[in-house]
Amino acid sequence: MYFYIDGDSFPTVLVPVLQRAARRSSAQIRMVSCKPRKNHESNIEYILVSPLPDEADRWISENASGDDIVFTRDIPFAAILLEKGITVLNDRGTIFRQDSIRERLSQRDFMASLRDSSLLGQSGANFGDKEKHAFSAALDRVLMARQS
Repeated sequence: MYFYIDGDSFPTVLVPVLQRAARRSSAQIRMVSCKPRKNHESNIEYILVSPLPDEADRWISENASGDDIVFTRDIPFAAILLEKGITVLNDRGTIFRQDSIRERLSQRDFMASLRDSSLLGQSGANFGDKEKHAFSAALDRVLMARQS
């Protein structure tokens, strides 16, 4: 099993959480990004892709399988992965599901239209202990469900 990280927007504060989970579940971690990372962890395979749009998504989509878990904020990308039977989580602890992804896509598009029309400010939500805990708990739920 691999943990694939859509690495260009993944919070570095969550890397230790993934490392602990990978050790417990015997998973390997692959961080796919178009930006080089300064700090390289020894148990993470860093994959540098072209800076073309969606290149990291393409690479992950071509390499991930149903046994793997992908971590991304990208809702349209999550929808593609769910169609392939791949488990997808975001960095806020949301486990994307096939039965609710269309609604999430609609919400995303609606919020983008509000931002584009200046009716809603840009998201600047902080990432703190609450979000880290939610992510960790969601990942634990996914891994425990796979053991059952």
